[in-house]
Amino acid sequence: MPKSDIDILVSDHNFDLMKKSIIENFGNHPNFLCNEILVQDEKTILASFTHQGKDFEIFGQQTPSVKQRGYLHFLAEVGLLKLSGPLIMEKFKEARKQGLKTEEAFAKVLKLNGDPYEELLAVQKMSNDALKTLLAKSVIE
Repeated sequence: MPKSDIDILVSDHNFDLMKKSIIENFGNHPNFLCNEILVQDEKTILASFTHQGKDFEIFGQQTPSVKQRGYLHFLAEVGLLKLSGPLIMEKFKEARKQGLKTEEAFAKVLKLNGDPYEELLAVQKMSNDALKTLLAKSVIE
């Protein structure tokens, strides 16, 4: 979407060094913010900034990037989009245009109940056949 940010996942076993590197490399960019937060009881760096008119968000943890929740959400989303037809894609785009974040838009279109972020983690573990069934059900109004 035109106003979407660009997400970057990073990991390092040395949390303090990772945070220092993010601040040193991106701290001079417009709209820079850097916070330490807890995500699923894990210390996390969440930094954001603007570069060449685009908004970026860096999510950093000691957990390897390919095991981070954001990456697993991405895998689920890619799998769903590969299997979905044009109707699902249009419904998803419409949900995004209404201001929903990516995970929230997928949850709405797929009629998932509960926390959209948790639901997408469950979707990421589904077989292609189960995903096709889920997609078929979401087309029914």
